[in-house]
Amino acid sequence: MLFDGPTRATFQHPDDSLEGFGAAIDTKAGIITLKKATNPNWKATLQFRRAGAGQLILDGEMDGALRHLQLHLLDRSKLMLISRGFHWIQERPFYR
Repeated sequence: MLFDGPTRATFQHPDDSLEGFGAAIDTKAGIITLKKATNPNWKATLQFRRAGAGQLILDGEMDGALRHLQLHLLDRSKLMLISRGFHWIQERPFYR
């Protein structure tokens, strides 16, 4: 799960496909509510808690199934766009 900002979240499925959601985060209650723009009746409510520095646990129901997610904060300096920078032309071995 990627949080793109305070009102956007993206879920990366096991097949690496991405699905975007609108997100409402209630820090006092410890609840994240997700909604799909394509289906206004769809909603998922996940409770969250910090398990340690850079760790977040989410529990709740999504698409009729119970979910337990353990999230770990990535070191942004290790992301290729940050560490290597943006290039209009991709040299080997970076182009596909």
